[in-house]
Amino acid sequence: MVATVQFSIALGSTLGGVLFDQFGFQSTFGLSAGILIISAVLALWASKQK
Repeated sequence: MVATVQFSIALGSTLGGVLFDQFGFQSTFGLSAGILIISAVLALWASKQK
């Protein structure tokens, strides 16, 4: 579990840096918003499955 968390931290900072360099700081917020929306939809869908 610790390795997964550490990998996520490393991957997130790397991808965030690439997005920032290529498209500007707005892209990092856009990607975060997209991931949040997808997560919320999946959580809602999973809660209705019970």
